[in-house]
Amino acid sequence: MRVEAGNRITIPDDIVRQLGLKPGQMVEVRFPAPVTGRGLGTTAQWRHLANQRLDDATVLLVSRKRRYNGAVYLGGYAIECSLKAAICILKNLPTLPEEYKTHALDDLLTAAGLKLPNHLVRKFLVINSWSVDIRYQASTWKAQDAKKFLEYVREVKQWIEMETLPG
Repeated sequence: MRVEAGNRITIPDDIVRQLGLKPGQMVEVRFPAPVTGRGLGTTAQWRHLANQRLDDATVLLVSRKRRYNGAVYLGGYAIECSLKAAICILKNLPTLPEEYKTHALDDLLTAAGLKLPNHLVRKFLVINSWSVDIRYQASTWKAQDAKKFLEYVREVKQWIEMETLPG
């Protein structure tokens, strides 16, 4: 579905409750500015995309239609985008250079120069099993496994954000 600024969409009641919204509540949808110049996106754009992908994954996870594969697929992208933002921040880059155009999460973690704390190593290993090729897999993720995957995504994403705070 494509949503243009100023248009309205209807969100199913169960998703409204899961997102903590009130029925009929208006929600502002912001579209990131297009990338201009060289590079693959700014820190703000990568962070925005990471948040969007995790929100999208959450919507799919709680959907009555059981879209667990899609939830995991987008959850992996949330970590990818978080790591790309971290690279920009930690290397003081205005935009992400082409050399970091990869979906390999372990390579992005290394490129950012981040070292996982012990309590997140196992969780990152689970997340790192993710691949963009999941979109072609016929097998289906179980609800509990997808929920655990997104829980790990949230924890690792939060840690990445804490590691890249100024100061």
